[in-house]
Amino acid sequence: MATVYQGCKRDALSYAAAQISYEHAEIHGGSMFTAWALDESIGTGAGSDLVIAWKTPASDATTTKLGHFTFIWTCKTAGHADFLEGPTWTAQTGSEIAVYNRYRSSTNTTIMLQNESDAAFTDYDSLIKNPASFTGGTIIWQDYAFAEKKGTVSSRANNEIIAKANTTYAVRIVPDAATSGVFARLTWYEHTNR
Repeated sequence: MATVYQGCKRDALSYAAAQISYEHAEIHGGSMFTAWALDESIGTGAGSDLVIAWKTPASDATTTKLGHFTFIWTCKTAGHADFLEGPTWTAQTGSEIAVYNRYRSSTNTTIMLQNESDAAFTDYDSLIKNPASFTGGTIIWQDYAFAEKKGTVSSRANNEIIAKANTTYAVRIVPDAATSGVFARLTWYEHTNR
């Protein structure tokens, strides 16, 4: 039996190879998600940060998927952003942040967990904004903005974090001046490593 090779699709106008990135394919597969949080008037000092927190599920026979995360953030004043691994917080505090599937026709929901609604970590298709007694964790990625109204965009190739299973995570935005507005948006896909 002869092997049949299929060439890549070509654009009709330029005859350039037509392809989509792996991340774009995750959108089409219904495995890419997004969530965001905004605080239009935030102070400085302990407890005045914008925090988005969640936990990754344990890797077991039902799921071996890992979250591949990037995020963007903006701040009206100088400030910095931390991606933390292993922080703790008080269960059933904060507020839920809705998670959206980037492929709007997909019925897939995120596997990420939160404990705002229950004492135990549970899948509610949401993350947590500003949980109480947020503390600790190891900063595994950090970004600074030294000028007013500075924002950053995280490129996936250079800044993607592949989260460990059964671990708490958070993105924390820390403004350097009071009354600063801050915004953060997480984007991730859930993929089984091969």
